[in-house]
Amino acid sequence: KAITTAIHTVPDLILLDVIMPGLDGFETCRRLKTNEKTKDIPVIFMTALTASEHIIKGFESGSVDYVFKPIEVKEVLARIKTHLMLRRLREQLETQNKQLKMEIGERKQVEEQLRKAKEAAEEANKAKSEFLARMSHELRTPLTVILGYSQILKLDKNLTEKQIHSLDTLYTSGEHLLSLITDVLNLSRIEAQREDLVIREFNLPI
Repeated sequence: KAITTAIHTVPDLILLDVIMPGLDGFETCRRLKTNEKTKDIPVIFMTALTASEHIIKGFESGSVDYVFKPIEVKEVLARIKTHLMLRRLREQLETQNKQLKMEIGERKQVEEQLRKAKEAAEEANKAKSEFLARMSHELRTPLTVILGYSQILKLDKNLTEKQIHSLDTLYTSGEHLLSLITDVLNLSRIEAQREDLVIREFNLPI
């Protein structure tokens, strides 16, 4: 009956005598400690059995303290307060540990999401650089042909001044566009870490 009552009410602390009808206090304590609902309840033995083997048996059964009869009320109250405080501190520590584990789990999830986002961004940037490099090559080749033919057309002696001016404009615009394409290609090479460093001497006007 005492075990059933403890399971249903779950008290903060149990005072238990060793000598009892039916189950003795040691067995009662062992059963309380094997039950999920009552295993964390502090048990204090209050008994007239003072032999060392009984004290050892009491602690082995799961009790937190062992008080001899006749009892001193103030001493018992002090021990009860101490064990209640210890239990509260233990429960607080367990709660904090659970919260810490949850926070660690959440942080790991965030770190994993950031890692995946970083990988996705790097892949997207790599794809962009490869696309720019490929398109720059494909644009520069036909543009070079256009520039070459514009120079060849200027060799015609029968061209008017307007036609020559138009060819010069075509060539100048083409060169500008080629310069822009070259800059884009160089940028994509730098991002892909494939740009070669050219070291050479030059004069710096002062």
